[in-house]
Amino acid sequence: MQNNYYFLRQLTRELGELLTACQLSACFSQQKDELVMGFSKPGFEYYLKATLQADFCCLSFQREFHRTKKNSVNIFPLALGKKINRIYQATNERSFVMHLEEGYCLLFKMHGNRSNIILFKDNQIIALFKNNLKKDMNLSLDNIDRALDQGRERFEELQGNYPLMFPTFGKVIKSYLQQQQYESQDIKMQWEMIQALLGELSSPTYFIVDYQGRIVFSLVKIGRIIQSFQNPVEAVTQFYYEYVKNHRLHHERSAILKTLENRKRKTENYIQKTQSKLNQIEGSRKNEEIANIIMANLHQITPHATKITLYDFYHNREIDVKLKKDLSPQKNAENYYRKAKNQKLEVNALNANLQKRKHHLNELSDQIDTIKGAENLKALRQIINKEVATGEEQEQRKALPYKKFTFLGYDIFVGKSAASNDILTQKIAKKDDLWLHARDVSGSHVVIKNRPGKPFPKELIEKAAALAAFYSKRKNDSLCPVIYTSKKYVRKPKSAPPGMVKVEKEKVILVEPENFG
Repeated sequence: MQNNYYFLRQLTRELGELLTACQLSACFSQQKDELVMGFSKPGFEYYLKATLQADFCCLSFQREFHRTKKNSVNIFPLALGKKINRIYQATNERSFVMHLEEGYCLLFKMHGNRSNIILFKDNQIIALFKNNLKKDMNLSLDNIDRALDQGRERFEELQGNYPLMFPTFGKVIKSYLQQQQYESQDIKMQWEMIQALLGELSSPTYFIVDYQGRIVFSLVKIGRIIQSFQNPVEAVTQFYYEYVKNHRLHHERSAILKTLENRKRKTENYIQKTQSKLNQIEGSRKNEEIANIIMANLHQITPHATKITLYDFYHNREIDVKLKKDLSPQKNAENYYRKAKNQKLEVNALNANLQKRKHHLNELSDQIDTIKGAENLKALRQIINKEVATGEEQEQRKALPYKKFTFLGYDIFVGKSAASNDILTQKIAKKDDLWLHARDVSGSHVVIKNRPGKPFPKELIEKAAALAAFYSKRKNDSLCPVIYTSKKYVRKPKSAPPGMVKVEKEKVILVEPENFG
């Protein structure tokens, strides 16, 4: 309601007393959609700040204003130095006019996302503050008033449909009348309710309230009252600061919650997939059992057989066992024993990951609950600083072609895309750096920066290899082979697509895909 007609009517009356005979001493903008006006006379200085953003429109006032030296632009220079003769409130409209000397006028059109301030000279438009609102060039000071029949007879004719008679009430007053059960009253009581309301609006108390989880300026008692005022200038100025503070709290809370909810969703998906894979392994026949069955029936297996039916003494039934024809029965059994060993390693790795992710999920849930409970911006920012990088750091990271990690004092770079991989490998990495990549699949190039005179620790290589596996198509595998070599053995063939390279003298390490943590 900070732009409501009934409030502006009170505000302009107060401004008329404050600013008449003052001269417009400053008019500038240092933020998009924000205009600052300075007014002065001997021994008196006052500033009006008009915030005309698409999602928030509000006037606020202060005794002092320190203009920045940079990013500040003068607006309406022709009006500077002119004294204010009077301030006129348009009838039944969310607009008022500041009449200045020599025929200059400033029209404040407080129409929500179409708000603007327009400079006139002798009723001719000279300049718009928001030039994108082209239709404002057609405005005229001669027809800014809106005459409305608001008498009893018209009210009864409309059967109490007050929005047609009082379109300037707005959403807050509409909600207020709904709470007063206006619609259920007879026409006589409805008229009396409207008249009582108009009486309140003609000499209101100004409220800052929490209504349905939002900070709202109101001329009627609705929602949870935070503060109340008798002076309209003080009221709207305090509302501006409360709204901005609350808006920032809501905006920053939403941003960090979105980040954490996204992490939580990914963690839940990983847990679900991992549990499903474990269930699949547990439900399949054990390789160790098959190996034992083969060893117990060596005499039945003919050379070069690819499949044989054997008795399964674990489950008291016959089963078909696949064999490799170029291996002996004993070697086939060894092959199944080796698969059993790898399967146990895989199960252990999956269980370890599952427990780690479940613990991480609990931490994320606790962080989300803590952030939802943060009651002020300071407390919220303390949490955010622990969870995400500052906006500046994020912008710097976005500008780089790689993600940067540090482990054991070494820098590890991970390419962000195929094109970024080329930049990282061809332009950033040096010949003695260590280069890694998930084997036989697409993924990020990973580079460990060399520290002269120091070898790459095994633990460091494993960490970087885990990153290479995580940032590849093998991300969801339990184990992933990763190749690594000195960068000097990595070259890019002519006409090769982005990210493709030829590698020599590589070694292979088997690791579990894992992000940095």
